[in-house]
Amino acid sequence: GPVIASLLKQEKFKDVVAFKADYDAEKELRKELKVASQSTLVVFKGKSEVARAAGITAPEAIDELLSKGI
Repeated sequence: GPVIASLLKQEKFKDVVAFKADYDAEKELRKELKVASQSTLVVFKGKSEVARAAGITAPEAIDELLSKGI
């Protein structure tokens, strides 16, 4: 969403790659990542999951979550 797009413009996130998946259409991906609800953010560092949250909207909370991947 717009909050993530805005955060990714910051220098500290210059090497972060973001992917957005359609919750309803991407059933296999949802199953593979064990996503139980819409608006779930999953953060990876390399191939390892390092953070996950559902339903967060505050820019500060999203920043903190994304920072775990850098």
